[in-house]
Amino acid sequence: MVACGADGVLEGNGTYGVGVWKHIRRGWGVFVRHTKLVAGEGTHVKFWRDIWCGEEALKDAFPSVFLVACDQEASVADLMVLSGDQVQWDVTFSRATQDWEMNCFEAFFSRVYSARLQVSCADKLWWIPAGKGIFSVYSFYKSLTCRPDSQFPWRSLWRNKAPPKALFFTWAAALGKILTTDNLRKCRIIISYWCCMCKKEGESVDHLLLYCEIARALWSEVFSRLELNWVMLASVVELLASWAIPGGVPQSSVEDGPHMHHVVLMA
Repeated sequence: MVACGADGVLEGNGTYGVGVWKHIRRGWGVFVRHTKLVAGEGTHVKFWRDIWCGEEALKDAFPSVFLVACDQEASVADLMVLSGDQVQWDVTFSRATQDWEMNCFEAFFSRVYSARLQVSCADKLWWIPAGKGIFSVYSFYKSLTCRPDSQFPWRSLWRNKAPPKALFFTWAAALGKILTTDNLRKCRIIISYWCCMCKKEGESVDHLLLYCEIARALWSEVFSRLELNWVMLASVVELLASWAIPGGVPQSSVEDGPHMHHVVLMA
């Protein structure tokens, strides 16, 4: 059997299915970054070490307060005292507070007392990517594959005067859908994982079109002929989104002219 321990770590009992759970456990660090703890009774939530009050653990938000805490492994339930409908906190420290520490301790207690607990409910693990906090494979896949939101100039691309085949290839490359070896391997096609041009590194869309030494030499030639000084960006979509007319005038502000899309796609 496999269970989630109190500290959020997968724990195994017995030998059945151990190999499968070893692989699942390897991805636990990625998975847990998309979760947060919703404290109820507080028996399974670490007061100092888990993220339950604010956007970070209390030990990280208030390290000087954590340093003098008597019980650094206490759960929320260990330090919570119910007085009718009110929640009080019995947090003890190894020494008295110094004058210069008062602001930090006040901020700490203000943070703790601002937490809203459902003490009649069990502790829950909340799945952040989903609105209702319920895990789904789709939401996890979307979180793993989403790219930073760039203001990609789709209209400028499709209104370009380049040949339709070049436009379609650029559109597919911006979406990361061209048939590079990493995409083929995702489709379970057995193929060597190296760049077809430089034969040195793994062939991803960004490597093939931007960072391969042969592609980089081609970009340098294009930019030198246009008399441009250029710093290559991280991805194809970011590069296309950043293109502007030589001289710094944004594409959206000019109706006609030698856009970078025209120059490169027609090359």
